[in-house]
Amino acid sequence: MVIQFVELDELLAELPKGHVVRVEVLHIIEGVSKEGISQVGIGVHVRAFAPDDSNHVLVCYICMARRMQSGNIVLSGPGSNGKKSADKKVMEVMEQVRTYLAKRQFDVRPGVIEIGDARLLDGGWKGLKSGNS
Repeated sequence: MVIQFVELDELLAELPKGHVVRVEVLHIIEGVSKEGISQVGIGVHVRAFAPDDSNHVLVCYICMARRMQSGNIVLSGPGSNGKKSADKKVMEVMEQVRTYLAKRQFDVRPGVIEIGDARLLDGGWKGLKSGNS
């Protein structure tokens, strides 16, 4: 089972200090129309197994950008130059999130915990608004 949070700190409140938290950047296909147009999201994925033995996965997805594309042709959202800028920004945010978690004494590791076909909710992190990390 996947338990999603719309605010990173809500997810962290569920975990004891020292708990393993996986943080990674992913480009994900969020949907494909029958015409073959796909919506692609790029964001920071924060995932951890629940501290009990339930095998539940706790997830917060901080979406940084979306684009519509058909094959390799970008229809809307960041184009090739904008994509590079979005990729750079999301990598910076990932590092900020990792630093934020490490300062709060979580065991921060790269990698992704598989969540199957779960549709991700857009989450956020107050550190993006305040500039705190």
